[in-house]
Amino acid sequence: MAEIVAATGLCLVRGPLGVGKTVLAAMAAQELRAAGRTVAWIDVVTGTRLEDLRERVATAIEAGPADLVLVLDDVDRSTDPRVIPEVLDVVARHSCLTVVATARRVTPLESRIVRARTTVTQLGPELDLMIEDIADVLGNGDTVTAERLHTVTGGHALTLGMLLVALADSNVDPGLAAAGTLDRQALRCVREILDTAVSRDVQHALGPLAIPHRLTNHIARVLGGDEAVTVLTEAAYQGLGSWTRRSTAMLLDDPGVFDLVGVFRRTLRADFRALEPQRERTLVRQVVDASLAERGYAVAGIAAMESGSPALLDRVCRAAWFGLRDVDLTLLRRAMQTVESWDVERYPTLALTLGLMLHQDLALQHRADHYFDIAARGLQVLAPRQLHERAYLGTIRSMALRFQGRTVESVGAATAALDLVRSLTAPGANGGRTAIEGHGFLLRNIATALFLAGENDRAAVLLREAHAEDEPGSDSALLSGCLLALVTAWSGDVVRAEQLLRSHPGTEHAGHVLGTYGGRALLTTRAIIAAERNDPVLLADALEQLRTVPMLVDEFAVLRTLAAAMACLVRGEPGEARDVVEASRHGASYRLTSPVWRARLDAVVMYANYALGERGSVVRHLRESPGGSDRFVQLVHAAVLLAAGNLEEARLLVGGPDDAATDTHANLMGSEVLRAVIALRDGDEIAARNRLTAALDVSVEGTQRAWLALTAPDREALMALLPAATVAPVADGIATILPPEPIRSAKLSDRELVVLRELARTSGTAAVASALQVSVNTVKSQIRSIYRKLEVGGRAEALARARENGLL
Repeated sequence: MAEIVAATGLCLVRGPLGVGKTVLAAMAAQELRAAGRTVAWIDVVTGTRLEDLRERVATAIEAGPADLVLVLDDVDRSTDPRVIPEVLDVVARHSCLTVVATARRVTPLESRIVRARTTVTQLGPELDLMIEDIADVLGNGDTVTAERLHTVTGGHALTLGMLLVALADSNVDPGLAAAGTLDRQALRCVREILDTAVSRDVQHALGPLAIPHRLTNHIARVLGGDEAVTVLTEAAYQGLGSWTRRSTAMLLDDPGVFDLVGVFRRTLRADFRALEPQRERTLVRQVVDASLAERGYAVAGIAAMESGSPALLDRVCRAAWFGLRDVDLTLLRRAMQTVESWDVERYPTLALTLGLMLHQDLALQHRADHYFDIAARGLQVLAPRQLHERAYLGTIRSMALRFQGRTVESVGAATAALDLVRSLTAPGANGGRTAIEGHGFLLRNIATALFLAGENDRAAVLLREAHAEDEPGSDSALLSGCLLALVTAWSGDVVRAEQLLRSHPGTEHAGHVLGTYGGRALLTTRAIIAAERNDPVLLADALEQLRTVPMLVDEFAVLRTLAAAMACLVRGEPGEARDVVEASRHGASYRLTSPVWRARLDAVVMYANYALGERGSVVRHLRESPGGSDRFVQLVHAAVLLAAGNLEEARLLVGGPDDAATDTHANLMGSEVLRAVIALRDGDEIAARNRLTAALDVSVEGTQRAWLALTAPDREALMALLPAATVAPVADGIATILPPEPIRSAKLSDRELVVLRELARTSGTAAVASALQVSVNTVKSQIRSIYRKLEVGGRAEALARARENGLL
């Protein structure tokens, strides 16, 4: 409560059902009023719309003083997505205003607080009423009674309120009530809460693991007697408290269901540990076994962490990675920070997971690399003899290196792990193959390492293999299909990518179903598809949803940057495209970007700079720094050189039709379009028509980015080769932003170019004549011809024009 009273700017109070958010806010409001502050309270309900909230906030601000305290209770109840941005706008517009917002669920408010431009105080989600808070509720300062009530309720506000009402109805003073009376009344309150917390359908859907049953029954019998066992048995039957595969989405929608029972489980276990520590350790292992059997990785993780056994927690983390439930591991983020005191040198999966948890917190990211290093050397430290274990630890090594941005080493580790996987799965003497635990996990992570290093084709092969082996409709199949769609969409086969995503969840449910990593991959894929389809609404929706999905390591940020930049270019906004790329270089994820993808970003910036008029510097840079081996970069460079009139240099980069065998769909279309332009420049309309037809054949797969390679004259000339009905619909909506060759009608001869470059190097006409060993009159004649062709009146102007157009 004290933190709420002291808060300025925005104070966000979040916690699950019944932990006391509203109680704390109300107590803080009462204290603020007592101190002379004006407090306006607004209850947000399901039907609250932006217009309603705006009107009520405006009324409160108009009626109150400048330092008004505005409480928005249950701000997450509103289904209007515009409400959250409005809260931030209110805080930003009124610098003296304090806004206290309570919420049960994670909302976009938390992901956007960096934009609030004001002081932000965050409380929760692990909210419990303290003894002092309960004493304030009692109103008499009786800390002894408050401590007794805190013990039987675990600080759970809803239970405390119900307990006080029950005691009042029985005319029992909380301070005089017997310990047994408080325990029995508290358990009755628990039973009532469990029965009313969620609908019966949801209760049955939450699964059989309960809280967890094997452990809490023993604890309850020791501390609460048979009545406590009855309560827990009923809870187990209803399924409250588990975290299974099919219940995750519902629990994320209402996380209070899990935490509700968790308060009592923690209280009971603390006492049981003191009474029978050996028995408690045995039961913890049983809880882990039962939880993993039910895919309850979060429950298993909490139990393993409390056991103090790194081997047990390493096992849980490994099972969770195989089970694609990184979202469950995310729940352990705060708790796992206590594991930092453990010796995890021999537990690479635990080290990798802990590194990821730390990486999510900007204040703790600097400690993540220590654990990634441990995970990376796990193969060397453990040196297992079993091939499947070496393949697994090699993949963990590749992942750890990947998460540190060490791309080359990551690819080396991934390739070595793949060789081991191939040797294990090679057909035996009887033609059968050895089954490997976590085979899909291994293939997906090896493929991701290859894709992020620019090896699209190898990655696609592995992902197709993983997808083909997955059980249709399984979580593994969804994630394999999602990653395959990502690689396929970037390669330009948009139609195939869309087919792969047909069975996947909608954008708003991506994180719930696929977990944080898979959810972000899915949304990135949809962003790429939207950019290729020139669909700004779908692109904006995918990018907005990404802000609400928690992040482990954002490996795919570079793809979203390229998709957003390409969308800007398609709209004819090269300046915006350049700004998008430049902004990404300052993001935390840029250090994970491999050299190949950085070169692709550089190529887009160079293209945008040329379109913005920086022709000379761009062409000079291209001549000094050839495109390297990456096909995407080569084609972007070729497009710029072709626009600048450097036909032969562009021809070398594009290559002939025989060089297209390994091109992706997008690169194949780009190379065919550029070959068509080159053929036109050579005067070969038949070859140009054939190449254009080949490009149009590829365009049916959905990629459109190749049309950006054309200047307006080249595009017009190509469209004249085929009927308008064939070409126009394909290129429709794609802006033409590359300026045409500036001196196309009056090119300088080779000799004139030599004179021009010597003129830029030397001091005057005589020096040029001496350097070229010709007469001064000859040089003067050539310089006059150069001035005429460049349409300039003197040496300085000629040199400036030449640099502007890439001639120097």
